[in-house]
Formats: sequence, structure tokens, C-alpha cells
Amino acid sequence: MHVRYALPVVSLFLMFISVVIGQSTHAFCNRIFHSIVVANDRVYVDGGELRPVIGARVSVTVPETVDIIDISNPFNNTDTSIWGHINKNSTPGYSPPTLNDGSIFGTSSSLYLFGGALSTAPGALSTPPPNGIAEYELSNNQWGQAVTGGDPVERIHFGSAV
Repeated sequence: MHVRYALPVVSLFLMFISVVIGQSTHAFCNRIFHSIVVANDRVYVDGGELRPVIGARVSVTVPETVDIIDISNPFNNTDTSIWGHINKNSTPGYSPPTLNDGSIFGTSSSLYLFGGALSTAPGALSTPPPNGIAEYELSNNQWGQAVTGGDPVERIHFGSAV
């Protein structure tokens, strides 16, 4: 991610989470253990845990979407039209896992999810998913297992991408 986008993107993402939780003045939500990539003038945020705090109540949830922030045009903090989601359960027969500390990387045609650890949040996976790389094809909005060659892909706890 370009350094000049880092602070504005993080600020916008935190504002987005507050909008998702609701309009309550006592609502706050943080997201931890997630991964972020900028591709095609969009910020994609995957994995981790959402921790909304409403009043004195804190809950932990696992997101079932990849969140999108469109940075292709000028915007301000009240512009909610820049937000979007990719549902991880939208392709029959394949749903990529939501994991902590994984990696997301992208090209002009696809997003790739790799690695990560299990969450202890309610509703999270209880057993590790099979090794592999999940691919989301942007042109047809389909999830699938990426086809790789060479040595088998081994799941790592902390993902990284360059």
C-alpha cells in the first residue's frame, strides 16, 4: 500500500465499521487481525475479528465478507457510497475461510487469500481449512481454489505478500 494512503484508509475503515454497527453515539467497533490490499483503486479488507462495543457490552464476530473501499474518486468521511462487500458465501460449493493474520494480495483480475490462523470468536472455524490459496475472480464475481504449480502450498500462521 502506498504510504500516502495508509492513514486515510485506516481512518475511513474505522468510520465504516462505526457506520455498520449503527448510528449510536455509544457504538464503537474495532477490527483486529485483518489483512488489507490496494488493487484497482479499491482497498480490500479481509479476515480478522470485529469487536463492537455498544454501551458496556463487547462482542466478537467473524466477518463473512471482504470489505471494499473505493478510492478511485475524491470523497469525504460522510460519503457511504464508497463502501462495498464481497460475500464469501456467494459461490455454490466453495466458501473461502475467514482467518486471523492471513494475507490478501491482488492483481487486476483476481484477489488471493492465503494463510492465517483460527479465531476463537463464536462462529469461527474450529478446524483448520485445507491448504491452498483462495481466489476471487473480479470479472465474474466467483470464489474458487487457485490453481498452483510446483510444491504443495502449506498453510502458514502469519501471511505476507509483497
